[in-house]
Amino acid sequence: MKHLTLLFAALFISIGMMAQTYDYDFASKCSSGQTLYYKILSSNPPQAELVYGVPAMQSIDLIIPEMAADTTNTFRLYEVVSIADDAFDDYYGEETGALVIPNTVLSIGSRAFYYMSLTSLSLPESLESIGSEAFAYNSNMTGPLVIPQSVVSIGQGAFAGCGFTSLDWPALMTEIPKSCFYGCRFQGTLSLPEGVTEIGIDAFGICQELTGLELPSTLTSIGDMAFVACSGLTFIKIDAVTPPYSPSSVFVDVDKSIPVYVPYGTKQLYEEDPAWKYFTNIIDDPDSVEEVENEGFEIYPNPVADQLHVSCQGLNSVAVYDVQGRKIISMETENENACLDFSDMLSGVYFIEAFAADHRRHVFEILRK
Repeated sequence: MKHLTLLFAALFISIGMMAQTYDYDFASKCSSGQTLYYKILSSNPPQAELVYGVPAMQSIDLIIPEMAADTTNTFRLYEVVSIADDAFDDYYGEETGALVIPNTVLSIGSRAFYYMSLTSLSLPESLESIGSEAFAYNSNMTGPLVIPQSVVSIGQGAFAGCGFTSLDWPALMTEIPKSCFYGCRFQGTLSLPEGVTEIGIDAFGICQELTGLELPSTLTSIGDMAFVACSGLTFIKIDAVTPPYSPSSVFVDVDKSIPVYVPYGTKQLYEEDPAWKYFTNIIDDPDSVEEVENEGFEIYPNPVADQLHVSCQGLNSVAVYDVQGRKIISMETENENACLDFSDMLSGVYFIEAFAADHRRHVFEILRK
């Protein structure tokens, strides 16, 4: 027992000596028991940065306080507004509880919580920036990852190797950084919001539990290997009318027979694109057609058995597509009526695209009995 006591004493002395090498102004214990070291950033208002943390010798939560008390000379409270680079680099997995970051924190430095064993994370609504690899390889962090709308900067690899199962991306962030979510355990469908323009290299590589992918109309580029080995994908839906600039390696080790839904009328563009041409089931998505003024268009009967009638003042062309986006019938007319023969068609859903001379356009969904 004596030897064990000496070992723990030596360990605490070693930790204390390591802390002394950091440039800090004062230290205090937080409510979860860890000793945290702070650098004063400002006296008026009183603000401090957390520069270093000494791990507790047990599996507990890590609760960072909103206010840190400096009792070095006189008692004074400082608002904790940032967490420095490598702040907890001596933890190496000791802590296995929740990570609680206060709403006062505006920035989190690079590798601040790198390779720990913390089990949950809630980011503060005030947060503005997250450094490179800030939370990387916290594989025990599970559940939804909600990045606050206030965040405007995220470094590469910030959440790589984490166990989060879903993602809520902030509206002001238009670029998803390199390796940001590499190896995460996202499940179900990943839906990236409108406004995202770029997806970085390896951004979602080896997210093998994803089953669906929905990409926004604003997307203009996808980086090399961005979705490499996302082997669980069963469909992709992309709303960009112009295929995003992408190298051919974007979807390496993704099943190329899965359906890829693209904006109506852009199937050929995607079939000829370097990154998308390897998919063998690209489908013009009729649901992507923006509804336009359809006053004057009429279609009957629906469902149809043999003859389908389309009428409109100034009608000049009609086309019929199946659910895979293949054009089956194309007809031009100078009359206000068109009659389409469905008698030899299989039962199922079809789409009728009608144009008028004044550039009005409408798409109808009809059912063949």
